[in-house]
Amino acid sequence: ITQDSHVNTSFGDDPSAMDRMLQRYFRCKRFGAAAIRFSQPRGLQAPELRPLARDEVVTRLGWLLISLGRAKPAQRYFEMAIADNPLNARAPAGLGAAEGLRGHREAAVPHFGRALGIAPDDALTQLDVGAYYYDRAWETGSAEARAQFAALARQHYARSRELDDSLPEAYAMYGATFLLEGEETQRGLEPLEHASRMLPSSVEIKLLLARLHARLGRPMAARSLALAVYSRTHSEVTRAEAQAIAAAVP
Repeated sequence: ITQDSHVNTSFGDDPSAMDRMLQRYFRCKRFGAAAIRFSQPRGLQAPELRPLARDEVVTRLGWLLISLGRAKPAQRYFEMAIADNPLNARAPAGLGAAEGLRGHREAAVPHFGRALGIAPDDALTQLDVGAYYYDRAWETGSAEARAQFAALARQHYARSRELDDSLPEAYAMYGATFLLEGEETQRGLEPLEHASRMLPSSVEIKLLLARLHARLGRPMAARSLALAVYSRTHSEVTRAEAQAIAAAVP
């Protein structure tokens, strides 16, 4: 143990006194300790482990590729999954998402229809179909079509919420539909705030909230959220959008 005349401790001792105390401590034959015994909670059971079927594995790989924007290789995985198990609803839903990612909007419809036919009560599939209609609403230049697509998106997001209320995406995207042109912006506030409470670490949800507050004429809230997103995101696209929102409000 070395002494340093420039070192001060938080306990009011100088380095020499701390040195002497530590030497006495390490010469002890027994150190002071406390043991805590944790009892096994009643009713806690070991999780049941099971091997994953090949169709589940390749379906998850397909969805991973979708998240990376790689639609064509994802399609091959989904087709393998369907060949192994025609009742795997996540595989045709993945084909629909892949077609949508490639810009083949109409080609996605039968795949989503098949997925809903297999598992109408699957919350994730309902979420995916909602995302499809949300994208269609953003893309269209027709006010009438936009309103129709927005309503369909909300219908599937609401159904996803009913089936599994632990999915923050269902609440967030339901709220995001009210940011579409011609929609009642105020109605998006409650579901987006709920989603943010469920997943406070999400910069994507915070960015949606920043947009909403800016639309509602609440510059302080919009700027605060936008700056929080700007300081935390690793995405250049997200950072640029957050910066634009922060700069646009007074």
